Amino acid sequence: MNYEEDPEGSGLQFWTRDFRTAPVPRKTERPEVAPGQEWTDPNFDKPAIINVNETAHLIEWKRSYEIVPDPVLFHGDACMEDINQGTFGTCWFLSMLANLAEKPKLMKKVIDKNAFKPKTDGIFHCRLWRFGEWEDVYTDDILPVVKGPNELFGAQSKSGTNEMWVSLMEKALAGCHDSYSVAEGGMPSDAYLALTGGVPETVVMEYTNHSVLFQRIVNALKCGAFVTCSTKSGTSLSNGIVPGHAYSLISAHEITKKNGKRVFLLQMRNPWGSDEWTGKWSDKLVFYEIFDSGFLCLHIVYT
Repeated sequence: MNYEEDPEGSGLQFWTRDFRTAPVPRKTERPEVAPGQEWTDPNFDKPAIINVNETAHLIEWKRSYEIVPDPVLFHGDACMEDINQGTFGTCWFLSMLANLAEKPKLMKKVIDKNAFKPKTDGIFHCRLWRFGEWEDVYTDDILPVVKGPNELFGAQSKSGTNEMWVSLMEKALAGCHDSYSVAEGGMPSDAYLALTGGVPETVVMEYTNHSVLFQRIVNALKCGAFVTCSTKSGTSLSNGIVPGHAYSLISAHEITKKNGKRVFLLQMRNPWGSDEWTGKWSDKLVFYEIFDSGFLCLHIVYT
């Protein structure tokens, strides 16, 4: 396997495979578990120390019911607000997963309400598009927690403390590579492919006519397409936008100011569930009420 930095400077990584070598075994059949036993993925790496951003974290690995007293897969229906990114750099996947949660029919292709039954065999099942076909992916419900506080280290549900679907989908992603560390850093377009089987398109904003790009975003959203966006790394921003990070793009609006200047507004959601846009048109200003629906709003003015 090879990992290459994004040449556009996003701080994310491309993952490639050398097909001249033997393929990694694929877990396409449901594991067999004896009655009363719980399955543990023998190939999944479970280190006691995980390094993230050059910081070492002491980790324990626990079943879902050891983390919360009464785990459930879903609280009602899945929704975008469920997504809360943890410490792992999986925003590229979670920003797309948030979009998928708003499309129940498409969501069912990936995960349904019978995908996980707590306190039974410990198996979580979902389907991801891999190598040109839908593939059954199985992982256990053993998740990383911060040693001591017993708090989930990875992604989790923001809307329900014992709702496990977000954590388990991130574990399934990591399970495809047998490690969380390998799943860190990626392109949102790869997540589109894995979660829908559709053909993704990546557009670099600085090389595109801004007015034309905005209209393409509007048209895509009207057609029900999924749209995400990512920022470049390495530059500290004072407007609340996180460098080297991916967002779900929810809506787009154009207004004309009194002076005739066109203003393009993009509404996005941070998979962290926090850290909003703080620049012009933020929710600190009354004008933001026109577009506010609980997420940050990125203001872009093109001259």
